[in-house]
Amino acid sequence: YRYLLKWLDITDITVPINSLYYIATVNLNRAWTICGLAIRQALTLGLHVRSEADDLEDVEKEHRVRLYFRHGYQYPPSYKYKRG
Repeated sequence: YRYLLKWLDITDITVPINSLYYIATVNLNRAWTICGLAIRQALTLGLHVRSEADDLEDVEKEHRVRLYFRHGYQYPPSYKYKRG
Protein backbone atom coordinates (compact mmCIF):
# COMPACT_ATOMS: atom_id res chain seq x y z
CA TYR A 1 0.00 0.00 0.00
CA ARG A 2 2.67 2.53 1.00
CA TYR A 3 4.69 1.57 -2.09
CA LEU A 4 1.78 2.57 -4.33
CA LEU A 5 1.38 5.93 -2.59
CA LYS A 6 4.93 6.88 -3.58
CA TRP A 7 3.96 6.87 -7.26
CA LEU A 8 0.71 8.85 -7.08
CA ASP A 9 -0.04 11.62 -9.51
CA ILE A 10 -2.77 14.26 -9.59
CA THR A 11 -4.63 12.32 -12.30
CA ASP A 12 -4.69 9.23 -10.07
CA ILE A 13 -6.77 11.05 -7.48
CA THR A 14 -9.19 12.78 -9.88
CA VAL A 15 -11.05 9.63 -10.92
CA PRO A 16 -11.78 8.25 -7.41
CA ILE A 17 -12.92 11.64 -6.16
CA ASN A 18 -15.19 12.30 -9.13
CA SER A 19 -16.65 8.79 -9.10
CA LEU A 20 -17.80 9.00 -5.47
CA TYR A 21 -21.22 10.36 -6.30
CA TYR A 22 -21.99 7.69 -8.87
CA ILE A 23 -21.10 4.97 -6.40
CA ALA A 24 -23.03 6.63 -3.58
CA THR A 25 -26.28 6.29 -5.48
CA VAL A 26 -25.90 2.52 -5.56
CA ASN A 27 -23.80 1.47 -2.57
CA LEU A 28 -23.02 3.90 0.24
CA ASN A 29 -20.53 1.59 1.99
CA ARG A 30 -18.46 1.31 -1.16
CA ALA A 31 -18.63 5.07 -1.63
CA TRP A 32 -17.15 5.71 1.81
CA THR A 33 -14.42 3.13 1.21
CA ILE A 34 -13.39 4.87 -1.99
CA CYS A 35 -13.77 8.25 -0.29
CA GLY A 36 -11.29 7.17 2.39
CA LEU A 37 -8.84 5.95 -0.24
CA ALA A 38 -9.17 9.15 -2.24
CA ILE A 39 -8.64 11.33 0.82
CA ARG A 40 -5.56 9.34 1.84
CA GLN A 41 -4.17 9.75 -1.65
CA ALA A 42 -4.97 13.47 -1.64
CA LEU A 43 -3.24 13.97 1.70
CA THR A 44 -0.22 12.01 0.47
CA LEU A 45 0.00 14.28 -2.57
CA GLY A 46 -0.35 17.33 -0.33
CA LEU A 47 -3.51 18.58 -2.03
CA HIS A 48 -4.79 20.00 1.25
CA VAL A 49 -2.05 22.66 1.42
CA ARG A 50 -0.80 25.23 -1.05
CA SER A 51 2.36 24.02 -2.72
CA GLU A 52 5.42 26.23 -2.88
CA ALA A 53 7.24 23.78 -5.18
CA ASP A 54 9.13 25.46 -8.00
CA ASP A 55 8.65 22.55 -10.40
CA LEU A 56 4.86 23.05 -10.59
CA GLU A 57 3.16 25.72 -12.66
CA ASP A 58 0.71 28.08 -10.95
CA VAL A 59 -2.21 26.46 -12.79
CA GLU A 60 -1.22 23.01 -11.48
CA LYS A 61 -0.90 24.34 -7.92
CA GLU A 62 -4.35 25.91 -8.08
CA HIS A 63 -5.85 22.76 -9.62
CA ARG A 64 -4.51 20.65 -6.72
CA VAL A 65 -6.06 22.88 -4.06
CA ARG A 66 -9.40 23.24 -5.84
CA LEU A 67 -9.69 19.52 -6.51
CA TYR A 68 -9.21 18.65 -2.86
CA PHE A 69 -11.50 21.27 -1.39
CA ARG A 70 -14.22 20.99 -4.03
CA HIS A 71 -14.72 17.24 -3.85
CA GLY A 72 -12.87 15.94 -0.84
CA TYR A 73 -14.10 18.44 1.68
CA GLN A 74 -17.28 20.26 0.69
CA TYR A 75 -19.47 17.53 -0.78
CA PRO A 76 -19.15 14.10 0.85
CA PRO A 77 -21.57 11.46 -0.52
CA SER A 78 -23.89 11.50 2.51
CA TYR A 79 -24.29 15.28 2.21
CA LYS A 80 -25.08 15.26 -1.48
CA TYR A 81 -27.62 12.44 -1.27
CA LYS A 82 -28.83 13.23 2.26
CA ARG A 83 -27.83 9.82 3.60
CA GLY A 84 -25.90 8.77 6.68
